[in-house]
Amino acid sequence: MSSLQSRLFPILLVIGKLATFVIVFLAAAGVLASIVEITPRGDLPFRFAANLAPAVAAVFSNWLCMRLFEHQPLREIGLNWSGRNLLLGIAGGALFAALVVVGPVLAGVAEFEQRDEPSPGTGSAAGLIAFLAAAAAGEELQLRGYLLQALMQAIGVAPAVILTSGLFGVLHLGNPAASWASTSNTILAGAALAVAFWRSGSLWFPIGIHFGWNLVLPLAGAPLSGLIIPLTGYELVWRVGPVWNGGAYGPEGGVLTTLAFALWFLWILKAPLHRFTPYFLRDRSGATPPDGLPPLAGSGPDPSGPPAEADCHRDGSPSSSPGNA
Repeated sequence: MSSLQSRLFPILLVIGKLATFVIVFLAAAGVLASIVEITPRGDLPFRFAANLAPAVAAVFSNWLCMRLFEHQPLREIGLNWSGRNLLLGIAGGALFAALVVVGPVLAGVAEFEQRDEPSPGTGSAAGLIAFLAAAAAGEELQLRGYLLQALMQAIGVAPAVILTSGLFGVLHLGNPAASWASTSNTILAGAALAVAFWRSGSLWFPIGIHFGWNLVLPLAGAPLSGLIIPLTGYELVWRVGPVWNGGAYGPEGGVLTTLAFALWFLWILKAPLHRFTPYFLRDRSGATPPDGLPPLAGSGPDPSGPPAEADCHRDGSPSSSPGNA
């Protein structure tokens, strides 16, 4: 093999892996989504399950690529269970979303008003919450799973975070009332969620953050990324302009969310996490963090998770390295 070929081969290999991931995901999502069109409208449980197509497709494409290319189980994508990381993420995401919607109410620049239509029943509300949870998990697996992690290994942490957070913003351009401000905030959120994975080595942390945020906005009667999700009989009405409240897109298109995301980012860097070193980060455990990001501080073990702090070799034995993930 010539010198040029030896340099090109690793690049082409990574491109091939990522292309396979994208093609498999799109194909699986398309097949599952087509089921919705042929399902009788009265069969609500089945239609609900079919509408989870992106999440199911994300699980399948991650599993296939991990098995096919890396010869690793799905959990090595960052899915070793950690109740601590999940609950910490949900609490953090919910708290910062509450700052964006409840803070203005307390300041007198917004108020809750009753909707004209009745609030959904308990069953419908539970179904919507379950759908929000599956959507958050699906998006994290799509963008912060195999795609982000393979890029981190191939081109470095910072470029991978930039690329995937930019893609996260682009994918939301098709949402109703999307704007340059909403796209900028979405890119910022994508970067924060990618760093949440990088810092914890656990997808449960960004999944929790994503779900906590997505849950609180509809509960407060605010649009979520341009979508109206009626979880309650109330809506959030603002007395300030769209620069602050995001207009029809919802708070995610406003300056208040930009400020909240900046604080969110700082919290992610300081959160007391249970850290893991999954497959793609394992060889990088002693690597220097990207510019501006501090090395990880030690944290205690998660009582609900593995007995050690999860900086382990492939056989599960503790690592002697410092353990930056």
